Amino acid sequence: EQVFTAFRGTIDGAEYSDNQLIEMMGKETDTAKRRKIWEAMKQVGGAVAADLVKLAGLRNQAAHHLGFKNFWDMKVRLEEHNPDELMAIFSELESLTDEPFKKMKSKLDGELAKRLGIEAKDMMPWHYDNPFFQAPPPSEKIDMDEFYRGKKEEEIVGIAKKYFADLGLGIEPILKNSDLYERPGKNQHAFSTDINRNRDVRILMNLKPTAENTDTLLHELGHATYSYYADYSLPYNVRDAAHAFTTEGVAMFFGALAKTPSWLMAYGGADPARVKELEAAIMEQRQREQLLFARWSLVMFYFEKAMYEDPSQDLNRKWWEYVARFQMLNVPEDRNAPDWASKIHFTIVPVYYHNYQLGELFAAQLRGTLKNIAMENYGAFFRDKVFAPGMKFPWPQFVKEATGEPLTAKYFAGELK
Repeated sequence: EQVFTAFRGTIDGAEYSDNQLIEMMGKETDTAKRRKIWEAMKQVGGAVAADLVKLAGLRNQAAHHLGFKNFWDMKVRLEEHNPDELMAIFSELESLTDEPFKKMKSKLDGELAKRLGIEAKDMMPWHYDNPFFQAPPPSEKIDMDEFYRGKKEEEIVGIAKKYFADLGLGIEPILKNSDLYERPGKNQHAFSTDINRNRDVRILMNLKPTAENTDTLLHELGHATYSYYADYSLPYNVRDAAHAFTTEGVAMFFGALAKTPSWLMAYGGADPARVKELEAAIMEQRQREQLLFARWSLVMFYFEKAMYEDPSQDLNRKWWEYVARFQMLNVPEDRNAPDWASKIHFTIVPVYYHNYQLGELFAAQLRGTLKNIAMENYGAFFRDKVFAPGMKFPWPQFVKEATGEPLTAKYFAGELK
């Protein structure tokens, strides 16, 4: 973890931070220079890979001692996942997103290749702005910040207050003790915290009038309302979200509204004519975000499972095998480096990444469920069906009782058509 903290990639002897390299990648059009930047962002993998393989072995030893097949098996079971059911969900996700992803990637590759002056068939991993191809480049058709530019931070908070009040989920008690705005020396991240699980719920963030910041505000308020509207008659140990991915799913549900056309018009004060003009571009960018992250999550899921099944195998080759299969990227023929190890999650939050994607699936399933419920009843649905049960049930039972069916990728895939 300390290596990741201190490491700086180098290009021709000069050191650069990750943010500098990402900024350079967003501006560079020369293929040879882009490859150098991309390789610099992967260099940390070489610095940690050998120790990470040893650590995987030690984690497996501990898991074996406790009676599990390996560390991956132990972690997913202790997260209340059935490994077979988890595999089935991700297999469904792969099959349902295969065609939409191919179609989207073909169009994206054509756009990027034109900008970079190459043929689409020659696109390589360094031709994408994100080093892991887990997020799309900014859209050339829209700038979502235009809907928030010129607003004061307090106006953004007012928009959120009105929306949650209309749902019947008042957030004034949450905001009263929250820390929302920038100041010197303050933590630069964002989070929600539930003090003693006793209805003292607060969020921290550094709000600015941008689409991303509004997304973050609504996201953290999703976590916060989940905590604040819990059933406080429940014992302390079960007075919490049904699962890590269910609170993430609720947060994702609310956060996504910041970039949703109907919400922008109803609550964001956006000009309806302008929203309608840009609606197709807004939805296309949203689709790209969802698809790219879904296919990236498949790489993470299958690779980490394979790594703990056999840490001694050729992990460099296994990584590119999954990248080619799920992200459909061209594999560099002349590269044999531990690019996989440059993803910090393998080191600091092992066997957890799948929960992010499960959260996306749950958010989509919530949207599908709410299509049959009037908006004035949304608050009651969340309070009674989602928040109140706490951790009383295993998550598969909770999801089925809340939405009427088991967790599935079909709603997520349905939004991508």
